[in-house]
Amino acid sequence: MNTVLVTRDERVLTITLNRPEQRNALNVRMCEAIASAIDDAISQPRLQRPRAVVIRGEGSVFCAGADIGSTRDDEDERSSGVYGTTFTESFYAMLELIKHAPMPIIAAIQGPVIGAGAQLALACDLRIGTPEAWLRIPVARLGFALDGWTLHQIRDTFGGARARALLMGSQTLDAATLESCGFYSLVYETAAQREQYVAEITALAPLAQEYVKVFYAADYPDTALSSELQELYDACWGSKDVEEARTARKQHRPPKFTGN
Repeated sequence: MNTVLVTRDERVLTITLNRPEQRNALNVRMCEAIASAIDDAISQPRLQRPRAVVIRGEGSVFCAGADIGSTRDDEDERSSGVYGTTFTESFYAMLELIKHAPMPIIAAIQGPVIGAGAQLALACDLRIGTPEAWLRIPVARLGFALDGWTLHQIRDTFGGARARALLMGSQTLDAATLESCGFYSLVYETAAQREQYVAEITALAPLAQEYVKVFYAADYPDTALSSELQELYDACWGSKDVEEARTARKQHRPPKFTGN
């Protein structure tokens, strides 16, 4: 089964995360497929490019984050998730293509958007979601650390206090909150409403949209960190707490963190 489906009509390229049995959790192969689809769209002559790209999920979940369940010894690096050594590289390469693509990229969210799924949504220019959708970034539950670009995006999108609640307190935000804080441009209930919104976006002036996108993209730093932050970042990812969270998940129990 193809874990990423790509379809194109006259104006819209639709990328569907198609791994519903794993709640559309991202692995290396999926990141590469998404990046390839967007790269193909960018490489076309300007007048032949899609006027918008829609990223959505199959089933009841948009994206449950990076695949932290791919821990089998026989799983290769390209199909593995966050614990695979190549995942970070492929994940951020995908995000960079989304951020710098000239056309609007719309995240059409249904159900939960978690962790790396939230990073994927934040990289998109516009986000719409269903009433049952909710967001969580569980880095404090897993012992993970995020890059500088993502931390800036979370703070600027949600505000400093809510960013801390999301990242340090693992707070869950419902669709109404996501709309009120500006994360969502629209809460939709039907596919027809979603398609109408996309049609309205594709009817607008492409060059004006591209100009705005490039202007605001320049406001954010890249994923690089200062030496002090890089040391803390590496300490998080190399900690015993990360291994404890991984083991606890496999054993279906709460993790016991020690700060080591």
